[in-house]
Amino acid sequence: MAARTTESRHFPWGDEPIHWSKPRTYGQIDLVMTFQEDASPYGVFDMAGNVEEWTKDLYDSKYFRSLVDRTTENPTGASARSRSPSLVVKGGSKTFSVTVRQAVPPDKRLAHLGFRCVLAVEGRTAAPAGSPSTLPGAPAGKKQGASDVPF
Repeated sequence: MAARTTESRHFPWGDEPIHWSKPRTYGQIDLVMTFQEDASPYGVFDMAGNVEEWTKDLYDSKYFRSLVDRTTENPTGASARSRSPSLVVKGGSKTFSVTVRQAVPPDKRLAHLGFRCVLAVEGRTAAPAGSPSTLPGAPAGKKQGASDVPF
């Protein structure tokens, strides 16, 4: 949600690739918010670039094909019976698309692999395109940060 919004964008800023303000490559680790253009309408930075991030979902390359004709909310990936013991890693892909899911074994260590703290938020509302918003449950006037918004 924080990366794709309710519009299911390919990138946090929209559906078209972006021209970065300075050089940026896959696996490059920068200070948080170095690339101001890598922000979602919720005000969350570095959803497309910087480090890749662990999720708690088990990886199965065919999982989403099973959902084609169904509507689901917060699909969690393969079941524990999956043939792959890998977890899903998102963000920081070579194309900077937030739709990319990669399989990584849980014991793998990479310099450009990290995590993002998340908090489930009930009653989500969509932010107007191009502007940060305050999600329900946040103190008035507080913009949500990377650690406040689920991905």
